[in-house]
Amino acid sequence: MMNQFDFLKKVKGMTFSGIYGDMLHTYKNDQYMTVIADPAILCFWQINGNRNEKFWHIKWQELRSGDDALIVTKQDTPVPLKFEETEMGSQKYLIHSASFSTFKNKINNVWGYGFTEEEVVWMRVIIIELEDSFIHIQASPAMEYKVLDKFPVVHPFDELLVTTEKE
Repeated sequence: MMNQFDFLKKVKGMTFSGIYGDMLHTYKNDQYMTVIADPAILCFWQINGNRNEKFWHIKWQELRSGDDALIVTKQDTPVPLKFEETEMGSQKYLIHSASFSTFKNKINNVWGYGFTEEEVVWMRVIIIELEDSFIHIQASPAMEYKVLDKFPVVHPFDELLVTTEKE
């Protein structure tokens, strides 16, 4: 059965190119690294080298209840960031913004967690498993992207909406 969040499954096996934003700030504490980006664009590309990049424009929305939800727009270009097309290298676009990436970046699995409010299902958390780390994206006004060594703790009230992991 398909649901509105099945697009998360499509990045499994792709390469995570990075997090891009006009404003990007990183800091590290003992347990994880945090990237704060605005606007936040995530880039993924096929390993087969066909220059087929996919982008997620990630935003946050506060609901009437006060709960936070992720709004993810799937797109073929890195809009609203400034960019230009290129014929060189493995990337189709040169993005004119700050960026953050990891070295081992093949996507092994993806999870989407969320909640139901007034009969609407909302996504609150995306977890992307890379080869040696996890990227934890949680809806909040600051849009923090945490890079962790272990699977992150998920709020007990959030339900699993979609996953690529075999059950």
